Amino acid sequence: MFKYARKKLLSLLLIAGVLSGIWLVGQRLQSIVRTGSEKIAVVGGAAIRAVQNAEEAGNELVEAATATEVNFLITGIDDAWSGSDVIMLASLDVTAGSVRIVQIPRDTYINRPGNSNHKLNSVFANAAAEARSGGQTDEQATHTASRALVSFLETNLGVEIDHYVTISTGGLRAVVDAIGGVTVNVPMDIDYDDNSQDLHIHLRAGEQVLDGKAAEQFVRFRSGYLTADYGRMDAQKIFLSALFRKIKNEFTLSTAIKLATSCFRHTESDLGLVDLIPLIRGAMQVSEENVKMITLKGQSAKDENGVVCEVLSREYAIDLLTDYLLPRGAKSSQLKFDPNGVFTAPGEIDRIYQSESPFNESGVSADDADSIKIR
Repeated sequence: MFKYARKKLLSLLLIAGVLSGIWLVGQRLQSIVRTGSEKIAVVGGAAIRAVQNAEEAGNELVEAATATEVNFLITGIDDAWSGSDVIMLASLDVTAGSVRIVQIPRDTYINRPGNSNHKLNSVFANAAAEARSGGQTDEQATHTASRALVSFLETNLGVEIDHYVTISTGGLRAVVDAIGGVTVNVPMDIDYDDNSQDLHIHLRAGEQVLDGKAAEQFVRFRSGYLTADYGRMDAQKIFLSALFRKIKNEFTLSTAIKLATSCFRHTESDLGLVDLIPLIRGAMQVSEENVKMITLKGQSAKDENGVVCEVLSREYAIDLLTDYLLPRGAKSSQLKFDPNGVFTAPGEIDRIYQSESPFNESGVSADDADSIKIR
């Protein structure tokens, strides 16, 4: 009888202990859940406030788009680092609602002491090569070379350059793909193969959406144009106008952020991400007819080494740079063009340099760039 009672008591105690343990565990779990919920609520509230603050800051950032005239150097380089194939100066004037782009031929004649290469693209290439040989990374060398080209152009063209952006062909592919491609009316069948550069260009004529790879092919092709590199620069006008139209037609704050983020990741620039968004926003307020593009053309002549370069007409260069890149209302007499005579040399080159302007173009706007005759 006693044994049975003791067993029963032990059983009851065991059950009570288990129930007590369960109760304590339950209380602890409730405490953990309660504490966790409080933390989640705090973190969640902070996250919501952060999103709201970011949205407000983003709106303020977009509304704070600069109202001044800003000049940019835009340089395009290939992935093999053989030089700056694309050299453009772009001027954004948000107040006037205009964008003006001047393409400068990479083969523009320059005469610098100690430099046997008389083409403008050698400024970037030489500075980058020297920087890399000095231990700089490719990214550091790109910034060094960009600053060298900015300095050279500011000194010798007489225009102020506020910022620079350098994009490689790989970066171009990434940016185009990031916005879903660009619709371009390819004016003719294009076929070209260069195994030494692993460059293969095959596009059919007609309107089509170019992805990053096809866009690279379109802007790099030159051998089939009667005017060679000038034909390529006209093709680049067509591409730039199509790119502007695509971004403008689909522009939202998220588009600006996506484009700015992609540019930030795939280009080298002295602009930060927070700088890019309002600038893109400002550019998108410009109508297509007020996006003007022109090429600072030269006349072909052989340099001291027998290499064909493009020699600028001083008169033409001064008129064009005054119209496109100087502040509104500036006069050509205010432009301190070529103070050191780097764009000329004795003989035939100087004859061209001193000649009257051989060109009378007023530029082409983004809304009619597709009409450019590039063949």
